[in-house]
Amino acid sequence: MKRFFTLLVILCVMASVNAHAAVIKGVVTDVEGQPMAFTTVWVEDINRTTVSGLDGSYTLRDVPAGMHQVYATYIGHKKEIASVDVTGEVATCDFVLDESTQVLPELFVTPAGESIELFIMRMVAVHKKSLKDVVASYDCRGSIYWEADNDSTVYNMPSWMYKIVKFELSLFKLGKLCEIERNYPGLKFVLDKKLTFDGKIKGDKQAVVEMRPTLKQDEVDYLQNHSWKIDENFYDDTYKKFDVGKVRKMREKSAKAEQKALAKGEEAEEDTTAVKYVGKYEEDDRDIYILKHGKYEYHIVDELWQVKRMCVKDKYDERIYEFRELLPGVFLPVSYYQKVLFDMDLKNVYAKELEEMKAKDRSKMTDKDKQKLDEDIAKRERFVNHRYWNMQRCFTWDYENLVPANTKK
Repeated sequence: MKRFFTLLVILCVMASVNAHAAVIKGVVTDVEGQPMAFTTVWVEDINRTTVSGLDGSYTLRDVPAGMHQVYATYIGHKKEIASVDVTGEVATCDFVLDESTQVLPELFVTPAGESIELFIMRMVAVHKKSLKDVVASYDCRGSIYWEADNDSTVYNMPSWMYKIVKFELSLFKLGKLCEIERNYPGLKFVLDKKLTFDGKIKGDKQAVVEMRPTLKQDEVDYLQNHSWKIDENFYDDTYKKFDVGKVRKMREKSAKAEQKALAKGEEAEEDTTAVKYVGKYEEDDRDIYILKHGKYEYHIVDELWQVKRMCVKDKYDERIYEFRELLPGVFLPVSYYQKVLFDMDLKNVYAKELEEMKAKDRSKMTDKDKQKLDEDIAKRERFVNHRYWNMQRCFTWDYENLVPANTKK
């Protein structure tokens, strides 16, 4: 009987907790009213993080009742903060993000005439620590968010091309995902994974939290069993890139090239491998310095010398890593957005065929033939105008029980 009452009390407490857990929903747009996809949105006091979808909508789950500060941020835009009073099952909070203030190319005096690039890189390298030296332990929920366009290129591409693309992607273990996207236009899913850290990140199997539409069991199994790298150590990987020795060698190489060019009376070519100081901006009452190294861009917090944001961008790859100060002076990764473009028609074969189809003589065609031609033209236009397979995914991490490295449990 005693066990029964104990169990009853536990169930009542769980029911009470679940009853008070709510969601915060909303839409993120820019000042012109256009939806802003993959904006990071979070509740500050409980470390709950999510990202907006292609239509700008977002949902923050498991938010306890009470007043909360909700933040929305996207690179190049001002951070917005809203107070949300969660009283029922659903609270609504929309955001409008304006473009941020202009980056200032302001310089500051560095020791012994050291270049600003080398000074910042050196300060980050001197102050950097591995994750295990920063955090003793934590519990975490890692999530992957995936959403495909309704007019997916995979859905519209010709069968022969789809077979080739599927084979190529199978080399990266993404062939099944390509197949699922082709069968379900507008595919959307969210997977959660419980993570723990005690010197090493460990995680369970992914669990499906949200899915649209409903997939077959073997497709669900694939999503749950695929390695989405949610438990990768992005913290250590980011700081590995700060190697002062390599930066110094690059600058010495660049300086020698400039001297040779000047000796010949020529103008030195721009060294694309050198680290460059772009400028600074202010966020959360701190100066953030921007360093650019090839396609990488690092946003460094003044005095703390921590990475607040890292961006990668070229023609086929775009990535944004967001870090937040979850412990005093310690910025941990909270979201990672990646968009990879696969060009499905490198030689523009379908663009040429489209022009030939439009130029066909319709005078001798039947109405049925004209209708068929119009349908083929429309299908090819969709493909030509949207010929990239847009692999878009975003990871988020919700931390709990963070213990600093110098604190014992």
